Amino acid sequence: RQQEQQQRQRQRQPPKVEVPAKLVLHMMKDKELRGKLQSLGLPTDGQRKELEERYSSYRRFIQAKLDEGSCLTQTELRIAFLRQQKHLATALRTAAAPITNTLTFLASGPSGWGSKLGGSGRDSAAAASSHAALIADTKRRKEEQRRLQQQQQQKEQEQQQQHQHQHHHH
Repeated sequence: RQQEQQQRQRQRQPPKVEVPAKLVLHMMKDKELRGKLQSLGLPTDGQRKELEERYSSYRRFIQAKLDEGSCLTQTELRIAFLRQQKHLATALRTAAAPITNTLTFLASGPSGWGSKLGGSGRDSAAAASSHAALIADTKRRKEEQRRLQQQQQQKEQEQQQQHQHQHHHH
């Protein structure tokens, strides 16, 4: 009985988590924005665009978690956010390298394709089929990347649901 009451109290008072304020980012000085990120315990490195994106993503992330009814504390949420960012950055890096190589190759134009593929410029049938293969490969990699991101998000949702169950069963 007492346990039930405690549990009810806990459900009534989820940890106090604040969604960071919606800032007019483009009006802020770099220094102010970095200060804001730092006060939230977020990294302050990178280009201006990255800083703005980091702040906005964090706001969206916290809002989404609260909407899901997350029981995590602000610190736990921040850690989850940073982990997600790291995974996304890694996935993007690994997916981007082959794409960049493909684009460089395509930019060389059909006359370049033949010679790159070890034939003459006249060898354009081979170049065209190889070009098609490259595009298919790039598509496949993008799909793979999307799949990885979805798996990652799913994993995090499952972890959170488990986390919530643990909280409710204490």
